[in-house]
Amino acid sequence: MQWFQSRLIFRVFFTTFLPTLLLVLAFLPVYQSSQQTSVANQQVAESYSIIADLNQLLQFIVDSQTAVRGYLLTGDDGFLEPYYQSVSAVRTLQQKMINSAELTDQHRNILAEVNIGYADWQRLVAKAQIESYRSNESSKQVTFADEGKQRIDTLKALVDQLITLEYSRLKQRQEQSSKAADDARSFLMASMFFSLALAFVFASFTAFYTANSLNQITQVARAFASGDLKQRANTKGRDEFTILGTVFNQLAEQLQQMMHLEKQQTQQLHLQVEKLVKARIEDARQLKLVGELLQSCQNEAEAADVVRISCQKIFSGSSGALFLSDEDGFKMASGWGTGDYQEYFEHDSCWAVRRAKLHFYESNDTALQCDHLRDHTAPVLCIPLLARGDLVGVLSIEPCLDFQSAASWLEENQEGAANLAEQLALALMNIKLRDSLQEQSLRDALTGLYNRRQMDLSFEEAFEEAVEQSSPLSVLLVDIDHFKKLNDVHGHAVGDEALKLLADLLEDMFRGTDIACRFGGEEFVVLLPGADLASAVKRAEELRERCQAMTLFTEGQPLNFTLSIGVAALEAEIGQPDELLKRADDALYKAKNQGRNRVETADLMDS
Repeated sequence: MQWFQSRLIFRVFFTTFLPTLLLVLAFLPVYQSSQQTSVANQQVAESYSIIADLNQLLQFIVDSQTAVRGYLLTGDDGFLEPYYQSVSAVRTLQQKMINSAELTDQHRNILAEVNIGYADWQRLVAKAQIESYRSNESSKQVTFADEGKQRIDTLKALVDQLITLEYSRLKQRQEQSSKAADDARSFLMASMFFSLALAFVFASFTAFYTANSLNQITQVARAFASGDLKQRANTKGRDEFTILGTVFNQLAEQLQQMMHLEKQQTQQLHLQVEKLVKARIEDARQLKLVGELLQSCQNEAEAADVVRISCQKIFSGSSGALFLSDEDGFKMASGWGTGDYQEYFEHDSCWAVRRAKLHFYESNDTALQCDHLRDHTAPVLCIPLLARGDLVGVLSIEPCLDFQSAASWLEENQEGAANLAEQLALALMNIKLRDSLQEQSLRDALTGLYNRRQMDLSFEEAFEEAVEQSSPLSVLLVDIDHFKKLNDVHGHAVGDEALKLLADLLEDMFRGTDIACRFGGEEFVVLLPGADLASAVKRAEELRERCQAMTLFTEGQPLNFTLSIGVAALEAEIGQPDELLKRADDALYKAKNQGRNRVETADLMDS
């Protein structure tokens, strides 16, 4: 037998056999002690389980009492749900403990008292309290409350008695377990001492004979570890150290190959990192460029185009859409890619808007899918556009996941998307503020109509267009009759209401290319591009009649007011807008001189 002919195996056999035999002989009493320890430990674990069940039973009893109190204090039916759950849990736990084989007769008797006491409390107190509360019999509540507290205190005392009883039994079992463990440990320590002593004697002889062979392999291994990868062990001979040297040489070859492969992988990793860094730098450059473009946008349409073009570059292969906020929801301003998005959705249809933070929906997470993305099966990132606390829109991005997972895409692009959204939100807010300021500079604060400044600009543009195209242009100069008297008699507040009412009427009657402006005080100007004198007079008469039919209520009393209107139309001899406006003013002066509440034209006056 070749294994028997080996010196090392022969020595190792005697070095290990005798100590092992001694351990096997000593294991019999150790095994018996360990069995006793196992039984004792199992009994300890069962006691802990019983104590845990008793504590849980006590907690369920307190929870049911608390739920009933909560219902009686608030009248909220939601408190009854924990009550019914606790009642069911108490029954289940009591049945489980009664069926346990570990309980003594004393345990079962006390547990039976708890079962009966809890059932009496539920039937005579809890249900009665709930029914009397629902019947508005408040006089019974105090009686039920005292009785319920007494019964619950009794149940608590019984459960505490069970816990105390089980702790006493647990202490006995722990002492038994400790004693069994000490016995097993004593036998094991003694056996180990004699076995180790015998093994030391034989090992000393074995070590003397194997030291030379190990020394040669150790020297080679140290040289290999220091960096000399060409070192190899001596493989001459037929003992186990020769086999060990052969295995060492094989491992050295494999390690040398692995190091070469690792060097190649490290180079590839460096290239990937360099590529990623360049991509990050490019993303940062794109984001900076986007920020500059957004700050240069004059309106929301330009900003939407910048976002559409930039997102296709920054988030390669993605689809998405930009939604801008209005009074009731969000309207799509631009989109890119192959994604199909709703043109409009309400504010509460998006989780990002509700949470005021970005929301990433994955296709397997239907519980948190936005309502406006119900038709989407692919992941979508929604980012609310918040600037100075105002919500101006939502940016939705559907990533391209051809070569990565949704989680890795989000990790790589979340920061960039958030920065883009922040810059976009600020740009949109600046556009809104600029438009708002411009609108305020061109609007009359009281009536909301265009002011004198806008009227001058619009009048000049309409005049030049009418002259170039040889098209009609008419002007209405409107004045409220006796407006000073109206202010003096009824106060300026009523006068302001009259101006607002007339402004509403002008906005209702004149739309499209017509332009209604507040000229100053109680005077209004209406530009009618494309309207000749006859059409302008007809519309002026309609305005006068409708105003005369309107009623302004002040302090519950009806109040009417009338208009005097001067009408003028563009003629060949008129070369400046001021001349046309002067004719309308002359016509208005004529209307006032002829009794007010009438329409006059400049042509009739000049004739």
